[in-house]
Amino acid sequence: MRALSSIAVFTAALAFSQAAAANGRFPRSERLLEDARDPSHLILGATFGMLVTDDAGATWHHVCEASFAEAGLQTDPVIALAPDGAVLAGIYASVARSAADACDFKKTLGLNNREAVPDFTLSASVPGHVMATLVKLLEDGTSENWLYGSDDSGQSWTAVGELPTTIRTVATLEIAPADDLRVYVSGLDPDGAGVLLRSDDGGKTFEAQAVPTDAANQEMPYIAGVDAANADAVYLRTDDWVYVPALQVANANDALLYSDDAGAHFTELLRRPGKLFGFTFSPDNSELLVGYGDPVEAGGGRLTEASALGIYRAPQGSSDFEQRYAGSIGCLTWTQQGLYACTLEAETGFSLALTPNTDFELQAPPDFTPLLRLKDVAGPLDCPAPSSGSICQSYWQSTCESWGRTDCESQIPTAPATAPGCGCRAAGHDADAKTAWLFALLLLVIGGARHKLST
Repeated sequence: MRALSSIAVFTAALAFSQAAAANGRFPRSERLLEDARDPSHLILGATFGMLVTDDAGATWHHVCEASFAEAGLQTDPVIALAPDGAVLAGIYASVARSAADACDFKKTLGLNNREAVPDFTLSASVPGHVMATLVKLLEDGTSENWLYGSDDSGQSWTAVGELPTTIRTVATLEIAPADDLRVYVSGLDPDGAGVLLRSDDGGKTFEAQAVPTDAANQEMPYIAGVDAANADAVYLRTDDWVYVPALQVANANDALLYSDDAGAHFTELLRRPGKLFGFTFSPDNSELLVGYGDPVEAGGGRLTEASALGIYRAPQGSSDFEQRYAGSIGCLTWTQQGLYACTLEAETGFSLALTPNTDFELQAPPDFTPLLRLKDVAGPLDCPAPSSGSICQSYWQSTCESWGRTDCESQIPTAPATAPGCGCRAAGHDADAKTAWLFALLLLVIGGARHKLST
């Protein structure tokens, strides 16, 4: 896909069918968060919203996209846990914040249909500090990219400044764990080439660094992670599909890039014919794992190579990767509890599993303990009306049935709580208009691939 002008895309988007119903993509788990205060509290981001558990996976409940973002957007949620337990979530349109129960999200940034929030990130060294990128659509059809900051875990926001025009399409944002003033922003420049912005003053000023991506194919660079001890050591993963005209298919071609000098130079550490969905550092920060998976885009003509999928392991900064597990991977999170991995349930029989033994080999696969099977999800999170979470009772049956289940109706509370104007579609004309505008922006982001990796 090639980017179109803002005016042309926005005009086309207004003709787009308004506010699609529930997300129709193949159900896939994508990002696992373990609460640092309580490892039994897990939040799993997925193509269908979120799943939450307070008992280490014994019981899961669904949190629908409509409770924290516009429903129907065919892109992926970004989720984060603040130090005080607050949950931050969004799907390109906005940032919403809820208490730890994930029941009552309130949007705090991206509040009108001429704004979008491509990404946000929490500081690892300054509690409560959050940064976000904000896209503003102007009256003339052009757009501006801005950086916003919050010091109260996303409750309120202040403009830090406009991003330089050396970046046209913003993909991801990251604050270096070792230095709160070091801020990175990745994306594409006006010519479609990869670019990494680096700030040493908390986002007030930036220096642009070229990223070695395929500009002709608009290969998008995403920040995979920054070394916890070295703010100059940054990893990027690329989202690349190589089109083969003769076969009318596109082959996955994602790479992992590394810089040890804050983006001045990059080395390609790994490239495989799959989608790089998993990335995580070891708890001692000496190693990293990456996971390649298959998005399962039926009928889309997009292909991955089965033998290339799986988990790869290497020392930090090294290209000496060894494949340690064969199979599609959707997320990886390595904590003191062990390694969490998202897999394709159709292949493995589970969507999320944990192994305490991380020294597995390709010939001796990890001894995974399944934590999540979609057939066992207990239903929508029980949230009282008129909280935002109460709307999820209206979405549960369609989401549950998309997993191939037949027991969905029995798990809906007998007296579902509903919010005013709530139904199985995004509520109201404002949501319809914003869905159209966001669809326009997503086209400008080369199809809207925005998968935030767990680290």
